[in-house]
Amino acid sequence: MCSDLGHYEAADTHARAAWLSAELSGHDKLRAWILSTRSLIAFWDGRIRDAARYAEQGISFTAFGVELVRLRSLQARAYAKLGDEARARCFFQGAEEARQHVQDEHQYEGMFDFSLGNQERCAGSSYLWLGVPALSVASLERALKFFEHEAPATGKVPSYAHTIVTRLDLTLAHLHNGDLDGALEVVRPVIGLPPDLRLAGVVRRTHALSRVLAAPALRSTPRAQEFAEQMEDFNVHNAARQLTNSKREEVS
Repeated sequence: MCSDLGHYEAADTHARAAWLSAELSGHDKLRAWILSTRSLIAFWDGRIRDAARYAEQGISFTAFGVELVRLRSLQARAYAKLGDEARARCFFQGAEEARQHVQDEHQYEGMFDFSLGNQERCAGSSYLWLGVPALSVASLERALKFFEHEAPATGKVPSYAHTIVTRLDLTLAHLHNGDLDGALEVVRPVIGLPPDLRLAGVVRRTHALSRVLAAPALRSTPRAQEFAEQMEDFNVHNAARQLTNSKREEVS
């Protein structure tokens, strides 16, 4: 929850406490999962090299299965953010190879799961940072198909947050690919998301959309500017701000 609200220092404090429990229990899968969580926290806190380092440490505790897929994907995403395309592609290939040998997926549910959709989502956002929007669109479309169609068909209910951020990343990818129509179609279901569901990952992406829409090439396009105004209004109301306002009311 701390991470979802953008409180990364507090989130990392909880993760360090969880690490002590993993050490006391001697549970390697738990160690690997906690290090993947610390990698995620560091990544969104802007500590990208720490994110890569935690993912690498996590791999020392797992040689196969869902955790290896997750950690390889997080490694790849961190190196993509650093602009190291060769390493990013190498680790994505490692994630794909690990996925082929997964036999423990039934052990993972909810927040512990790392589905094929999440793997594709990581790849899609990474290709965007590497400046390959066409590959980003392809990966993110596969991720969205998984979250909205394939997973529900098997009785699984994916996290709404994963679906929403996939749509937002795909919107960004379409814009970078020069496809305003595609972007507007994909983002439409996101616009009405209630403010209390607009977590840090959602708002971070809508701010990125606002920056792209402010580019000279789009400022002169009426539909793009209408979209920009919708994003501006969207960004004003979010979960973290609602919680802050609620605390102020309690204090007063």
